[in-house]
Amino acid sequence: MKSLPKYCIFLFAFWLIDATSLYAQNTERLMKAANTLYQNYNYDRAIELYKDVLIEDNSAEAKKRLAECYRMLGNLAQSEYWYKKLIEQQPEIAENKLVYAQVLQINGKCAEAKKWYLEYAKYDIWGEKLAQGCDKVAQWSRNPNKYQTFFVPFNSPAADFGITNVGDRLIYCSNRTQVAGEVSSSAKDNGFLDIFWVDRQPNFLFDVPKRIKGKVNSEYNDGPASFSITDSTLYFSRNSSATGGKKIKSSDGKIRLSIFSARLQADGRFSNLKPFEHNNTEYTVSHPAISTDGQTLYFASDMPGGMGGLDLYFCTRIDSLWSRPINLGPVVNSPGNEMFPFVDNSGKLYYSSNGLPGLGGYDIFSTQRRNNQWTNPDNMGQPINANFDDFSFWISDNRQYGFFSSNRPGGMGNDDIYRFNVEGYFEEVKIDTTLIVDTLTTVSETPAMFILDKPEIDNPILNTKLGINKIVFKAGDWTLTPEAQTELDKVVGFLRLNPAVTVELGSHTDSRGDDFFNYETSIKRADAAREYIFLQGLPATQVQSKGYGENEVLNGCYNNIPCTNDQHEQNNRLNVKVIALRGSPVKATLPPPYETLPDVTIKPEPIVKVDTVLIDSTGVAMLTVDTIKTINAIDTLPKMQFRINIGPYKTMDNNVYYSYAEIGTPINQKETEKGTFIQLGPYATIAEAEMYQSYAEKIGGKIKIVGYLLPEDVESPLNIKKLKKIGYK
Repeated sequence: MKSLPKYCIFLFAFWLIDATSLYAQNTERLMKAANTLYQNYNYDRAIELYKDVLIEDNSAEAKKRLAECYRMLGNLAQSEYWYKKLIEQQPEIAENKLVYAQVLQINGKCAEAKKWYLEYAKYDIWGEKLAQGCDKVAQWSRNPNKYQTFFVPFNSPAADFGITNVGDRLIYCSNRTQVAGEVSSSAKDNGFLDIFWVDRQPNFLFDVPKRIKGKVNSEYNDGPASFSITDSTLYFSRNSSATGGKKIKSSDGKIRLSIFSARLQADGRFSNLKPFEHNNTEYTVSHPAISTDGQTLYFASDMPGGMGGLDLYFCTRIDSLWSRPINLGPVVNSPGNEMFPFVDNSGKLYYSSNGLPGLGGYDIFSTQRRNNQWTNPDNMGQPINANFDDFSFWISDNRQYGFFSSNRPGGMGNDDIYRFNVEGYFEEVKIDTTLIVDTLTTVSETPAMFILDKPEIDNPILNTKLGINKIVFKAGDWTLTPEAQTELDKVVGFLRLNPAVTVELGSHTDSRGDDFFNYETSIKRADAAREYIFLQGLPATQVQSKGYGENEVLNGCYNNIPCTNDQHEQNNRLNVKVIALRGSPVKATLPPPYETLPDVTIKPEPIVKVDTVLIDSTGVAMLTVDTIKTINAIDTLPKMQFRINIGPYKTMDNNVYYSYAEIGTPINQKETEKGTFIQLGPYATIAEAEMYQSYAEKIGGKIKIVGYLLPEDVESPLNIKKLKKIGYK
């Protein structure tokens, strides 16, 4: 074989060098763009670019930023995954072990978190202190009934936190975009925080939130706040700026937070805006908390000379000025972050920290100043704290109820505000005795106006009794029409008269269209109805929502069964169902459908021919080879679980594997004679597997759901289509 001419070798080498250079330049460009998005808190878009970087370069920096983006967005499962990959690549970096341990603890993996805290302790004794939190979980969970917690109805899908009060008016901050009485505009819907107020009514009912009046809210972030009753002054955080002017950047190009104050006027507006005299654009000064007597101002800052990240400081009033800031010291502050201080009328200080032993994320602590020293911080324990971020605590003067914020699951999707009562506390409210009537009788022509106090509920679906007309949505949509809101007002009236009742808003669709899309649409319709009821002042404990998709059709109009439009429409419905009555059990068995359906003629379901026998663990044939008809009682079927197989691949590319790992579901590799498969799952149902299949299909590849017979976990000889036919869902 002839060798290549030298000039060809030279050109080939030159091409390799040039191609490598182009790859490096592209990666550098992507990394720079991603970092800019990251620094501007645009984590969603940054994630996409960091993943693009990893396709071309196994960059540790990209993995770290990716893990941080997911952590900031609250996707802790993905954050954990990328920190694990980062530690595998850079086991010598101590900081990564610390954050990985914190994420593990938030994800409820305390034993594993303790291991990594102790790994970090080899570099910093602080790791041993944080590991103690994993040993005290039982202690902090000892009296979970000391507080009763309630989701407040004025939360939004955006971030809501930072409660303070002005009499019966609550003040908090939010970046919500939908505000009653306001026309949406790009100036308002910019994702920045504004300060809102909401009037509180008896029995913890609340009016609709509104932005506070005056010049407090700017184009940028405003809040949280604290109000001084001694001189009617509001102290609040804001992006560093000239008074009422444009943002001011620090020498490193960052926009910090500063404290401002404004005076409440007789007309309800805030004016006379002033910056705090100890603001500094080179570091953060934020989260003000004024003492009851108005003489001490607490705040959080990362000014030089602190214990770690953000520390707590205080200033005392000297005539019209504030003393120099004083650090609260190493008992209160830690190498982590201390934020959101609040001081009650006894002088007890409450705050949040992620640097003290806790349940995971930020926990709420309390401390008291005695003999010029702060007492060791007490963890508030469950249910105030959870293994998520819990912060922004406020308690009433009688210390019987209060509010805090958390990003725990079960809220509206971001930081949410929760109310709590101390055990045994109930607000005394006068009851209009004219509304007390006999069981299930009406007090007016409105069917919703009745008291439900039956010891046992025979028919929990209340649509007919409440006189609810059919709630109609446009195909594929979940927007509530004015007519739908009118029907839901009947539910609101019923729940106000029956505070011990909890109902489920169950949304059902017909079988037309994609199964997964129908399931997601039903969830969004139920959530929209639930949010509307919240906004009318009902507590979250009274309303739950659930989407059923097309899983419970009323008339046999399943997939591929010929039905008329009217027949399909019978299956589109929103049921109002009683699921709990305090002190009275609800029968578990569902009654017949609440509405009488017209006769429906449906062609008999075709018989499915199969060529295989399903066999149980004892070797007995469960299904004959000749015919299989739909089995309604799924418990008679062999137990199965389901996985998503992707591939096969002759060689496995890490970047391909990473792209599917991004979905946030269990992932493994399976070696076969055909090659390597990526496997997602297992899942208990086909419906769950189909949900993740839809995510995987957006990435691409050869994707297939496969059933596995239990307990042997062997692949089923029947495909998913046939498994559905015999009753698996």
